[in-house]
Amino acid sequence: MVYTAEALECPKGTTLPGLLLKLNVNNVADDRPAMIDGISGETVYTYSSLRAAVRRVANYLRTEVKLTHGTVVGILATNSSDFPILVHGILAAGGVVSAFNPLYQGQEIAHYLHIAKPGVMLVDSSLTGILTDGLALAKLDYTPDLYALSSDTSQGQPWKSFDFGRIISTTPGSLGTPEPHPGLTTGDLAFICFSSGTTGPMKGVYLTHGNIVANIFQHRQRLPEIFENSETVAALVTPFFHILGLGVFVCQYVCQGVPIVVFPKFDIQSLLDAIPRDRSESLTIFTALIWHTHALIGDVILVTHINIVPPIALRLLQATATSTIDFSSLKCLINAAAPLKEVVSGGLSQRMGCSITQWYGMTEASPSVISQREDEVGVTGTVGKLLPGMSMKIVDSEGKEREPKQSGQLLIQGPNLTPGYVGILAAESDAAFIDGYFKTGDIGYINEKGYVFLVGRSKELIKVKGHQVAPAELESILLTHPRVRDAAVKGVYVSDHETEYPVAYVAIDPLLPDSRHLEADIEVFVNKQVAKYKWLRGGVHIIPAIPRNASGKILRHQLPEPAKGKRETRL
Repeated sequence: MVYTAEALECPKGTTLPGLLLKLNVNNVADDRPAMIDGISGETVYTYSSLRAAVRRVANYLRTEVKLTHGTVVGILATNSSDFPILVHGILAAGGVVSAFNPLYQGQEIAHYLHIAKPGVMLVDSSLTGILTDGLALAKLDYTPDLYALSSDTSQGQPWKSFDFGRIISTTPGSLGTPEPHPGLTTGDLAFICFSSGTTGPMKGVYLTHGNIVANIFQHRQRLPEIFENSETVAALVTPFFHILGLGVFVCQYVCQGVPIVVFPKFDIQSLLDAIPRDRSESLTIFTALIWHTHALIGDVILVTHINIVPPIALRLLQATATSTIDFSSLKCLINAAAPLKEVVSGGLSQRMGCSITQWYGMTEASPSVISQREDEVGVTGTVGKLLPGMSMKIVDSEGKEREPKQSGQLLIQGPNLTPGYVGILAAESDAAFIDGYFKTGDIGYINEKGYVFLVGRSKELIKVKGHQVAPAELESILLTHPRVRDAAVKGVYVSDHETEYPVAYVAIDPLLPDSRHLEADIEVFVNKQVAKYKWLRGGVHIIPAIPRNASGKILRHQLPEPAKGKRETRL
């Protein structure tokens, strides 16, 4: 059975620069804040100054850097209000953006370089050494043009200075109003993003202008209470380089004039301090367009939405236990990247007095597939409904289509889906699709009202003597234990029994005393609540932290193998 969402209303032929620089879908006022510093509360860019800065970066890239249509530009930089300007400037110049993880080291950067093959690299001055190490290890058969994001020209060859402040502080009129690259089409590449690599080496994901624009209008149509609401202000607590940062914040929010509160890095106290801040009397500082300052009087800018991932949700839950902060401006916490356990979402909702909704997606979907409206939070356990313009099948392990309420792998199709991968064989890229549908690898079901429920990952399901056990189910129970701060479950194969068994890993609160017997206590706690085949026969193991990627997904392949002797005592 094919499940089809409502038709998508999206302007044809619109590219990302066209959407940002030519259209104004929400009729946003020029002086509306666009980028707000999360620490000081000051407005760094207004909607008008942001668009002017993008034009100047694009013009500089075309005239000085000599960027040509289709050239890949790598960005290795930390979070700042300038990051979205760089991205949209590259796109408007006709380039393709590939954002690198600034936490990565030389070998990991080398892998990025092999996949993206950038012709130009824009690098934070503090990270030039890491990029240099990556280039040495990559041994490319060409040398990309290297630019340090700094006014300092002392980096030395082969580095050149990309003086961002000077480039975008040119007085109005001296550059005119350069238009986006005239040859851009919706079929042109906009991004080469990187898959999470949760089950192996990362892959490069092609995303076109048409993919991203479609996803913008899919969410706009599905969630007008966010994207057509002039009061929406979103706080960024995830990295810009990640698809959640690029796809949702840099593209969906920025292109529709939604103000973003930007933090240089995630800090729980800085986020909590920023939520109740009244910016009605704050000075608007145009760091780029230094010829103009503006006092923003009477326009109250308060955080209404925060896009979170599970690790941040856990931190918020812990930090708000005794908080007296006024959260009354908050309307919704939006969880994405990995499912949020009900015990966490329920606790957060109660403490912060706001709705908590779920979005489901992946890098290959630009990134969203399914989202939950704020008036749908009463439907327990769902991630929401399919976005407009999309269709979905649910199939069993043999590819046979399932009926409503029957679990299977989710196969999806829509205008936001990647045309394919880079960095792997064409046959592997083709294998990700079947009859035009993308194989998500996620197991779930849909009910008669169109709500989708996730069960787990097909590759993560633990096969216990013919039964299938979803790690997410056991993790949800583990998180209800009062001593467990974070948890992960995977399967361990026992050759003597010719089957897998679940094994649990937990991180506990180190401040609480007496951890003797805790592993056994937790094991009994879980086993009492599940069928016998789901018992934690692989044991419970306390580790310092659960390994997760930037989006919060558990890196199960990095979980340690349980000691064989200890494991066999409980089988």
